[in-house]
Amino acid sequence: MSSPWDRAGERPPRPMVPLALHCLAAVLVCQQLVLAGHDPMATMDDFEMPPYVWALAVVLGLAGVGATLAFRRKSRRAGLRCGSVGSESGCVHHREHRLPFLACVLCVAACCAVGAVSAHVAGAAGDRLVSALESSPVSAYDLVVANDPSMSTHGYRCRARVVGDGMDAGEVWLVSKERLSVGDSVRCVGRFKRADPGDEWGRICRRQGVWGTVTSVRTQEVRPAGGVGGIVRDLRSRVSDSFGPWESEGRAVLDGSVTGLREPLDARGTSELFRTCGVSHLVAVSGGHLAVVASVCDAVCLRLGLGPLPRIMATLVGSGCFVAFCGAPVSAVRAWVMSVVSLLSVVAGRRSHALSSVSLVALGMAVADPTLSGQVGFLLSVGAVVGLCLYARYASYALGVLLPVPRMPRVLGERLRSVVVGVWHGGQDVLGATLVAQAVTAPVLACSFAEVSLVSPVANLLLGPLFDLVVPLGVTAACLAGVPWAQGAVLRAADVACGAVLAVLRVLSRVPGACLSSEQLAWGFAAMGFACLAALAVWWPPVRPRRVWGAAGIACLALAAVLVRWRWFAPARICVLDVGQGDAILVQDGGSAVLVDAGVQGSVVQPLLRAHVLHLDAVVVTHLHADHYGGVGDLVGSIPCAQVFVGPGVSGSEPSELSNDIRRLTGGDAEELRYHDQVRVGGFTMEVVAPTTDVTGLTNEDSLMMAVRYGGPSGTLEALLTGDAEKDQLAGVLQRNDVGDIDFLKVGHHGSEVSLEEGEARSLDAEVSVASAGEGNSYGHPRQECVDALTSSGSWFLCTKDVGGVEVRPGREGPVVRAGL
Repeated sequence: MSSPWDRAGERPPRPMVPLALHCLAAVLVCQQLVLAGHDPMATMDDFEMPPYVWALAVVLGLAGVGATLAFRRKSRRAGLRCGSVGSESGCVHHREHRLPFLACVLCVAACCAVGAVSAHVAGAAGDRLVSALESSPVSAYDLVVANDPSMSTHGYRCRARVVGDGMDAGEVWLVSKERLSVGDSVRCVGRFKRADPGDEWGRICRRQGVWGTVTSVRTQEVRPAGGVGGIVRDLRSRVSDSFGPWESEGRAVLDGSVTGLREPLDARGTSELFRTCGVSHLVAVSGGHLAVVASVCDAVCLRLGLGPLPRIMATLVGSGCFVAFCGAPVSAVRAWVMSVVSLLSVVAGRRSHALSSVSLVALGMAVADPTLSGQVGFLLSVGAVVGLCLYARYASYALGVLLPVPRMPRVLGERLRSVVVGVWHGGQDVLGATLVAQAVTAPVLACSFAEVSLVSPVANLLLGPLFDLVVPLGVTAACLAGVPWAQGAVLRAADVACGAVLAVLRVLSRVPGACLSSEQLAWGFAAMGFACLAALAVWWPPVRPRRVWGAAGIACLALAAVLVRWRWFAPARICVLDVGQGDAILVQDGGSAVLVDAGVQGSVVQPLLRAHVLHLDAVVVTHLHADHYGGVGDLVGSIPCAQVFVGPGVSGSEPSELSNDIRRLTGGDAEELRYHDQVRVGGFTMEVVAPTTDVTGLTNEDSLMMAVRYGGPSGTLEALLTGDAEKDQLAGVLQRNDVGDIDFLKVGHHGSEVSLEEGEARSLDAEVSVASAGEGNSYGHPRQECVDALTSSGSWFLCTKDVGGVEVRPGREGPVVRAGL
């Protein structure tokens, strides 16, 4: 909301950080630690908290409460004001007692968290749910759809609440061939599979209170939601149909932004553009999106000259109607409730306690349902609302200093200039709210999805103002759904704004390294983000434009230097990437890079990023086995690629999923490489040495084999890349004299017993040989026969399952090898 200091360039006072917020943070951390270290499906027979822990919790709790009451009494006698930490008000006596007081409260919060989680385990709600679904047919229960389904490889997927037999205490994933809606009650014949505590996905589901997956085989009955929920659902469906989201990509963006329906976005792949640019929150009804809507409502009310109370009430009603219209997703409802509490605190004349009220509401939610601490939607909602309470005014102040109102000629007149100034300030408020919501939630998203979008700050700056147009235009078009001629005019204006959004997204998504999928980088980014937010709350510095723009310039130059070094001046090297039981070999020199095979799905992007690869000129798919082409689709939106090559006779016969991935990645179809064709990669020459005729690409024998040669200032290197080719194909290559003595061999077929014979190994005389295999694979790769054949020829044998990725560089006295890439 607007404040006098936002416009006068004066720094707003540092916000008070209430102890309730510290308690909330402690509860969330403790709940996750307990849930991470204990099987949530255990019953009291499997797990009992030792009596001394309960006694300690009671003692610490009573001690904390006693210390809190004593300190508050002492503070009142001294005329002090307690209840917040970090504010600029207070005195020396207050600050001397701040740390012990905070320690006591944190202790109480930790005890509350242990008690809440233990009660959750003792109740064994999840255990009862799983036992019931495993011992009874799924058709005995109603599954109530809790969120909008999304399309997956096996059908539509959504969360559903299990109801029946006196039980309403847990959720499952529901996978159905039929398109369902929020609030639908489903009876079906299906299979239930509990969330496995032995894998990471199972543990994540359990922490969120989702205890397994029900796969519907046959739907018996679907009962639509009735009452108000049914009316809202029908209205939402009619509005979505009037938008025509399947007609164009822009209409899909508008529909997702206003109604929250994402199926057209997902089907067109547009969701990936938003994810790559780090702006998925702009088409998701969450705390961040709700903040933008509330800011727009407040700005409109301010321009209408409404007083504080009418503005607040109008903002609450408008944002509440928006949440209800979008299907009332749980995360958005929680965010709206916290917004209501915050704004009602302002109405009650206790603006300084708005954050405290929000923290207490969130604390109550977390204690009532410990699994909320593991739900990303809850954390994003809390983060967005808390962030706005803490930093929204500072953001408006900073934008006012950095982007002052431009000077306007006097000929415009006082009235027109005042209108421009009001619009400018309103835009700063909305943009400030958007940036704050993004900054606070970005670390949570990075930890949750192990992704960091480097273009996210720029994307938010550019798209924030555009979405300030898209949202009100969409809401206006929704209100005019019954007046087609009027709605058509608004939709045409919205098409222009959505077209601009898509243009920006396409440009930014093609920036090298736009979205980095690295778990280590994501956690480092999250830690840095939280540290910066904490430092800002403590330091609360005045904004000095020259310093800010100077620091931003230095950061951009440093980032540009790193990108330029690895984009255009990378060293000559061949890297066998660690992609598990699959193949992925990088050939790179200077500004050129080619990937030979892409490993299994979900395995190749992180190894490429760890190797500082920001682009690919081409991907060569040696043959049509999933452990060699599965990762092609993962490159879309992460690492740009210009071409995909396949073997002779293979183009046009690829599996449909590979063909679609190739088109999404390159915009065209795969091209064929034939016998003796060459691909140049900087100083490398890659020549096809097998097969010599057209093949189907369906067998190991059809694998492309490529002889790689390099000569440059750093030395020479000769290598042979074999795909899954085996000893018979290798014998043919040697017989035709296509290769001879080499420095480096990428061992064929993961080092199986038929990869090569001892005589072939001696003929190649490779100084180093590398096999790519996954740890604990069921094939026993690499087989001892292959290892013995290579080592007996004098070759140094390495396998990715033992040493990780392997980098081989040309050298003057032989190849230079580095393991653990």
